[in-house]
Amino acid sequence: MSRMVRLAGLVCWFILGAGVLFFAQAGRAEDKLVLLLKPTRNFPSYDLIISGVKAGMADVAGARIEEYVYNDDLADVITSRNPAVLIAIGREVAAGIIPLTDVPVVYSDLVIGRSGVFVDPGVSLVTLNVSFGKRLEYLKMIVPDIKTVGVLYEPEQNSLVVDEGEKVAAKMGLNLKKFPVTAPKEVRGFGDFGVDALVYIPDTFTCQPMVTKYVMTWAMEHGVPVIGISSAYASAGTVIAVEPDYFDNGVECAQTAASILAGVKPFDLPLVMPRKFNYFLNQALANRLGIKFSDDVVRGAAEVFGK
Repeated sequence: MSRMVRLAGLVCWFILGAGVLFFAQAGRAEDKLVLLLKPTRNFPSYDLIISGVKAGMADVAGARIEEYVYNDDLADVITSRNPAVLIAIGREVAAGIIPLTDVPVVYSDLVIGRSGVFVDPGVSLVTLNVSFGKRLEYLKMIVPDIKTVGVLYEPEQNSLVVDEGEKVAAKMGLNLKKFPVTAPKEVRGFGDFGVDALVYIPDTFTCQPMVTKYVMTWAMEHGVPVIGISSAYASAGTVIAVEPDYFDNGVECAQTAASILAGVKPFDLPLVMPRKFNYFLNQALANRLGIKFSDDVVRGAAEVFGK
């Protein structure tokens, strides 16, 4: 065989090998590329979560993060960028991308009811839900002598949450009165709730403005403190409200993504619950109800309304 023929053969083998290597690399996810997928609507809470994700990913050696706003072209973006993990902010984004890809997904969401959780081996949830027990802890912080607490809820969505809350309340020496409601007229039908305090939980029915207004009005007229689910509730008329620390939720998303980058399967990761919280107070309403906040309680509040 002539030298030229041997040389041509080597060149062919080189080209073939390079081609195989190219396609193998093209089909492999970028080892530490994370796509942060944001909703089209901007909310302060989402902005804090996104900031937390960026801060958390900055601590992951070698990780790279790219941001994209959720739209119809995301499937093409995911295919072309070939990331190792996707972080979705909010249920709308998660619901849109999970059916489109096999890439592991970490998503942040407030879950209401059992249908709110995506059951998929490639998905990991970092929830924004504050546990029932944590709400009771904050309630007792400002009114330690309460004995009977009421909760309004839509049974199909929150029966399991309330049943578990009943057990937690009993361990705390509290009696939980349950008020399942499916129509506005049922709320008025309760008349005197016969409770020392009321607890709000995320619920698409009881959190409707008409129902919330009625409950808050009744509570103020009867001197009953209510704990709300967000700062907006404390501003509008609950004596206290508790919400997750949204920035830290973003950090938890990043840490969950880091576990996946390290080789852990999403299916093997536990549900991630909030570990930090912020509470908000309504000083004017507390004065009206005869509730005195301690200096420590006031100092610990993220914001105090009605000073």
